[in-house]
Amino acid sequence: MTRDAHDCIVLLGPPGAGKSTQGGMLARRFGLRRIASGELLHEHVAAGTPRGVRARRYMQAGELAPDELLVDIVTEAVAADPSTGVVLDGFPRTAAQARLADEMLAAVGRSVRLVVEFAVDAATVRGRIADRYRDRGRFDDHPDVVERRLAAARPPAALVDYYRARGVYSSIDANQPEATVSAELLTLLAGAAAPIHPRAERDRGVDRSRQGARGG
Repeated sequence: MTRDAHDCIVLLGPPGAGKSTQGGMLARRFGLRRIASGELLHEHVAAGTPRGVRARRYMQAGELAPDELLVDIVTEAVAADPSTGVVLDGFPRTAAQARLADEMLAAVGRSVRLVVEFAVDAATVRGRIADRYRDRGRFDDHPDVVERRLAAARPPAALVDYYRARGVYSSIDANQPEATVSAELLTLLAGAAAPIHPRAERDRGVDRSRQGARGG
């Protein structure tokens, strides 16, 4: 197993920023697992688990779930298959969660390789969430809840500073077309200190970093 398989990519940003779309692209291209905190919460809510009952109260109010609840859910998902790297979509959301995430990842032999904030205008997000609400009818996408979600979901300065101090933070203009955002995201990965290469190259045993190449 290569070192790449143990990497973690973190995608930050508000709902509707495009994290799910781009996280799915990264998972397919690099053979990683995408773990989306919001989707995990919805699964627990739908299943009526004790965690879901608790989470629903916060989600209906447009508030962030408590640190310990979200960390427990994500940790369980990561530990379910420690053999692959992960794309964390929407987690961590606070500096406290980031520190806990580092401990959780270290316990399974992983570390954060790159953190990307999806910077996007509020008007763009509102439009995307409105479309999603019409298509899926998610209760936390209701217009009455969206504004509170947007205020709560912006990555706080302490979280950005935490990852910037580690030299793994970058941001992307997520107002751009999907293909443009994908291209810029792949460029960031190619320029990382230890680039992540596509799964096909890893399976063939290609080590381009030793050949002096920078991309994947």
